[in-house]
Amino acid sequence: MQDELLTPIQRISEAAQHLRNEATINFAQERLLTGIDQVAKQLQTLILTTPDLTWDKARELLSFEARDHLASIIGYAELLLDDSDGTLDKDQTQYAHQIRANGKSLLARLIKLEA
Repeated sequence: MQDELLTPIQRISEAAQHLRNEATINFAQERLLTGIDQVAKQLQTLILTTPDLTWDKARELLSFEARDHLASIIGYAELLLDDSDGTLDKDQTQYAHQIRANGKSLLARLIKLEA
């Protein structure tokens, strides 16, 4: 159960790190990636510190808290993809898409839990 929630969060963190390592990023992009890292860590901590996490507890715990965090991650990724100054290369753009896709995937799972 925890793995199903943690895997997309770990993928978000890994993609953010790869994006950082690929090439030079500007100050604004670094701030967005820092925001993504912070939110991902908060979500991970929330999931890991909940004893006996079941789907019912996950729905209860994450329905509000996680939606807010995931909306931040998705928004940060979209700002990176906006790339109005054209500084992201092809690989970096791919990692930003991965961040957004994993955020949306986890959000969809949470919405499905509520149904």
